[in-house]
Amino acid sequence: MKYYICEACKFQFTRTTEPDRCPDCGKEYVREANEDEIAEFKKLQEEKEKW
Repeated sequence: MKYYICEACKFQFTRTTEPDRCPDCGKEYVREANEDEIAEFKKLQEEKEKW
């Protein structure tokens, strides 16, 4: 699984295959997330699971 971020809306998500567009806004400005963005994504997911 890889982590991705949309440059247009900053939506962060994971996929097992490379996406061609953002699942949130539909734009094609998607790239792999860097290490800092991945850490932020994981932290937010952990907080989400607590609720």
